[in-house]
Amino acid sequence: MELNLSISTILTLLGAFCTGVCTIFVWGGKFRLKQNELQTFTKEMKEFKEESRTFRNEIKQGIEIQAEGLQSVLRENLLQITRKHIRLGYVDDHTRETVERMYKAYHNLGGNDIITGYYKQFVLLPPVDD
Repeated sequence: MELNLSISTILTLLGAFCTGVCTIFVWGGKFRLKQNELQTFTKEMKEFKEESRTFRNEIKQGIEIQAEGLQSVLRENLLQITRKHIRLGYVDDHTRETVERMYKAYHNLGGNDIITGYYKQFVLLPPVDD
């Protein structure tokens, strides 16, 4: 079998071959670029995840500190109000409602000590007109 190819046919085939090879190299380069971008993105996401974890822990600590502070304030106010009204022997409706709400918040924050005893005595006090 004999091939009779003209120079122009050979040049056309050679040009197509070179175009194909160049396309493969360019595509391969772009693929490597995309891989590098993906690796960079993955690294950044890991860093972000760690920063988020640290930030979340800092927020959690801050909330715990605030909750402890609020619990202490509620404890002191409940102690003063309940002792006062136990000594008086009565309580008005507004104060009763306020103390009930304060005690619920105090209890939800984990408070449950001497205040519970005072609160139990307080809720048994007779009402008085405002």
